[in-house]
This record gives sequence, structure tokens and C-alpha cells, in this order.
Amino acid sequence: FFELPDGGSRTSMLTHAVPLHLILLCRGSPAGCSEDPWDAGAGTVLCSHSLEWRHCLSAAGPQKLIVELQGVGRRRQLSVGVLHGDIELRLVGSLGGMLSESGVTAQVHAEEQRRTDTMRLVFESLDRWWASYHELYRARNVRLFAQTEGSLFLPVTSFVVPLEAGRALDSPCHALRWVSLLGTEPATVVSEGVVTEPRWHTFPAIWAKGRATLEEKALLLTSLLLGFSLDAWCCLGTDVSGLPHAWVVIRSRGDASLPADVVCWDPKLGARIPADDPRYLSTYTSVDTLFNH
Repeated sequence: FFELPDGGSRTSMLTHAVPLHLILLCRGSPAGCSEDPWDAGAGTVLCSHSLEWRHCLSAAGPQKLIVELQGVGRRRQLSVGVLHGDIELRLVGSLGGMLSESGVTAQVHAEEQRRTDTMRLVFESLDRWWASYHELYRARNVRLFAQTEGSLFLPVTSFVVPLEAGRALDSPCHALRWVSLLGTEPATVVSEGVVTEPRWHTFPAIWAKGRATLEEKALLLTSLLLGFSLDAWCCLGTDVSGLPHAWVVIRSRGDASLPADVVCWDPKLGARIPADDPRYLSTYTSVDTLFNH
């Protein structure tokens, strides 16, 4: 079931542009780990698909659904299967007038066109910055773009969304503890050992896998802390060994914050390190990219 806004009619639902995110996961027992029969092993994402459900607004009953599921990453062009199903809209109260299929299609296409135009302007602006200033910061871990598991390129700010945990997490400290307990996987590298354009999994894929890269953990923690109304920023930089690192920066007084008002929330260490603490200099060596939503 997919919960829709209360009191909605078919007409109001047409502007509810929130697709269903389907994750196809493969789990297998780790090699040599036969002692625990309940351990299904680490999950591997086979498919990440956004399903446009609003076409059922033009149907009076269940609508047949046939979707070809594409792979992720380098297997994006390969089909991993076909999904057959039924999708039906069940509204409480009056269903309102039936919408035409052409009207639903026109609305979806118009939204896609606006999104494409916006992304074009954003990418052109970021490309100009990269061409003008990248040479000045070549030694730094500057990230402007990243791609999802579905090979969709987005600005890094698109990966941070305020998340309200509700009763699942009682406080920001609980959020830090929970994110730090997630399994950690290495960042994607090519055979020559050079880090490629980062591929960050979407949050549904991270929750399905139960593990994330260090950068994905920082993105998730930033989103959760923003949900607690904190001034949280995802930070990409280097650790004391000069290796890529990611953490969250919290400013207690916003733009007026002094170093004593800045605290680093580190999902790798599961600790909070004030910027004026001696541990800061023994933990981080550079701050290269700082962003939120």
C-alpha cells in the first residue's frame, strides 16, 4: 500500500509527484559463514526502479502493470527481469471525476520537461564553475556531481533531503549512533585505482542493503540531523592519513558561528568532535566540499 495525502481527490492526486521506488535485492549467505543459518548475508542491489503510479488515476479499477526492470551501475543497459502486477487507486470518500489518460500523460510529461530544464541550468552553472576554478583546487576532494545506482547524474545537493525520524530515533545522538552501526562498504574504484565519479545509493537502496559507503553515511546523517532542525552540512575532506573522508558539520549559531560553535559529527567514529577540540587536528587534515539541501 502507498499512503496518499488525506482528503485527496483524483484531481489533487495528479500533482502528487512522488513515484514508487522499487528496489530488487539479492541476498546470499557469505562464503564460509555456515555457522549462522539465519544470516542471509549482505544485500546486493539488482534493480532500482521509480514507478509512475498516477496513470491509475484514469482507471476505475485495477490497472495491469508490465515493467521491464533494468540493472544498476555498469549493468544499467541489461534487463534483470519483467514485473507483472496490478495497481489500483483506493480513495477514502468520494472518488471525484475520472481523469483522462491524455491529461495524466500531459501532466507527467510537463513535470519531466520542467525538471529537465532546471537540471540543464544547474549543470551549465556548475560546469562554468568547474572550468574556471577546478585547476585552483585540483588537490582537493571537490565534488559537484554524483550519480545514483540507476546512473542518474545529479548535483550533490540533491542527495540531501531533511528526514524526520519520528519515534524511530529519539534524538540527534541516536541518529549518529544508528548511522555509525550501519555496515560500511568501500567506495567504487576502477581497475587503475583512480576513484571515479562517485555513485551514491539512494536512501531506499541503503536501507534495503543495510550498509553504505562512508560518504553515503554522511549524507544520511546530514538528512536525519536536518530533520531534527539542526544546521547540518555534509562535509567531504581528508582524514589525518590524507585519505578521503566524510562527516557532518553542525553550526549551532548558523552563519554567526565561531569555531567554538562548530561540531563535527563523524559517522565512522560514532563521535562528536568540536572544532576547537585538539582531537580535530588529529582527525581531519582538510575540508574540501561542504553542502546540504
